[in-house]
Amino acid sequence: MENKIRGFEKLTTIKADIPIPTRGTALSAGYDIYVIHPDVYKALVRGKSVKEAWDAVPKFKRTVRRHLFDKIMLPTGIKAYMLADEYLKIHIRSSSAVKEDLKIDNDVPIIDADYYNNISNEGHIMIPLSNWSIKFDEPFKRICQGIFTKYLVADNDNASQKRIGGVGSTND
Repeated sequence: MENKIRGFEKLTTIKADIPIPTRGTALSAGYDIYVIHPDVYKALVRGKSVKEAWDAVPKFKRTVRRHLFDKIMLPTGIKAYMLADEYLKIHIRSSSAVKEDLKIDNDVPIIDADYYNNISNEGHIMIPLSNWSIKFDEPFKRICQGIFTKYLVADNDNASQKRIGGVGSTND
């Protein structure tokens, strides 16, 4: 078995090649993360190629719109693995915020180490946007970045509960 420390993988349900997060430069802190148009994602899970999936999305549906009281949750098709004392912070890319006015709905999403390969969604990283619409010119759109970070625990910390699900699985 290979010795993995931290990184990204595509979900096992997707066979097509999708963008895995990478850093843009040698001194970049964040790994650029792409979201997938929701209709493309559904087609990829059904085994379609990226080209087949994108070609099937009509031009008028290439802008994903939020309806009143709904959230836009965009799939990435990826999951992240890391050491037990690390987490992944997700931030909007500055160019996405400035040029397109995109905003992540829950400020700074945190991906815990035990979210990887959880039983309910395999650790799929989804990006919640507070925007009313987002335009896709291609099947994938680079809108956020992930930064791996170490954390510390307090004296007398006795957390022992194990994750049994995906988002919000700690009884909140």
